[in-house]
Amino acid sequence: MNRYGWIEVHNWAGVALLAIVLLHIILHWSWLVETTKRARSYIGRRVRKVAELYVAAVVLFMLFLFESLSGFVLWLILPRGRVIITI
Repeated sequence: MNRYGWIEVHNWAGVALLAIVLLHIILHWSWLVETTKRARSYIGRRVRKVAELYVAAVVLFMLFLFESLSGFVLWLILPRGRVIITI
């Protein structure tokens, strides 16, 4: 398998991973809402450790979304860098 074949495998694996993550979020949406409510009440009571963990999880999720979006931009919008020369 050449370089471009591996790039295609990598791209499709990324799409599959994104689909799995989105499905996971959809299936566990009620837990996410309840945890957010609970974290807000902890922040109000100044429980620092829980707030730090929640902020870290949100930041990591935002970075994951940015990584996914940038991957889609590279994959679907920007040119691939291949040139087909016909003689």
